[in-house]
Amino acid sequence: MRGTILIIVAALALTACNTGSTAASAQAGSKASPEKPAKEKEGTTLATIGDDRITLEEFRDRLMNQNPFIRARYTDRERKKEFLENLIRFELLAREAEREGLDQDPDVRESMRKMMVQKLIRKKFDEAKDETFTPEELKAYYEEHIDDYVKPERVRVSHIFFSYEKRGGKEKALAAAKKTLAKLESTKTDPRAFRDTARQESDDVETKPTGGDLRYMTKEDLAAAWGGPVADAAFALEKVGDLSPAVMGEKGVHILRLTGRQKALNKTFDQVKQQIVHRLRREKRNERFEAFVAELRKKEGVTIEESLLDQVDPTGGD
Repeated sequence: MRGTILIIVAALALTACNTGSTAASAQAGSKASPEKPAKEKEGTTLATIGDDRITLEEFRDRLMNQNPFIRARYTDRERKKEFLENLIRFELLAREAEREGLDQDPDVRESMRKMMVQKLIRKKFDEAKDETFTPEELKAYYEEHIDDYVKPERVRVSHIFFSYEKRGGKEKALAAAKKTLAKLESTKTDPRAFRDTARQESDDVETKPTGGDLRYMTKEDLAAAWGGPVADAAFALEKVGDLSPAVMGEKGVHILRLTGRQKALNKTFDQVKQQIVHRLRREKRNERFEAFVAELRKKEGVTIEESLLDQVDPTGGD
């Protein structure tokens, strides 16, 4: 029974109409009357509820606000009456809730406040969706953010490094690398094996704790950091998990494992022009919003006792 009631309430909420008494209570619990009493509102009376009424125009608007799939269900008179009955049921329940003082319930008032904030933001800032920009503004944005639209190919590799200096020369470093590589060949499908081996054997103190991860780098970045042969070997790897042979670098021998690849990006201005419009609109909207909030803070006089925040322990439970 309880489940059935919840379903009914949910259905009523979807079809609720803003008639007189509920419209009055929507002012964050205020008892102020609407500009025009409900019984004096214009339109053809479709149904009456006490001294209030639902007009034909309200019914039509509420029905047309449903998505096309739902509207398709209400083409004959009986189904339209069913929709109307749902509106009436909701209004009767809303009136009873008000009589029992639930419009003053803290949870209800908080929900109303959240709805008001959402409506305020839409009212104040939705005009940004129609804002226009000159071709020069769009082109300037493209050039200022060129790295978002034009990028060279990048790979992500991990390496195990055998230092010439620490291993006693090139030949010994190469021999150690080949010995380790032979062990890894049998476990190359397991990323943990490479990661654990790098933590144990690599001479690169910076990447050793992370299992040799070099993160995403361009070919030029890899060459600058470790030398051309290492960059060439890294970009020659084809599939994630592939291992390179032992690579003689400038300071030591490397074993590389491919962990990711990002293709080159080369989007022209014309290809991303509309995308830039949307981004600029969002940025302008956010700028206006932050300025609006800053003005409200100044007008209301906001103060914060930051030291009191230390008294709040979010992990302490109830």
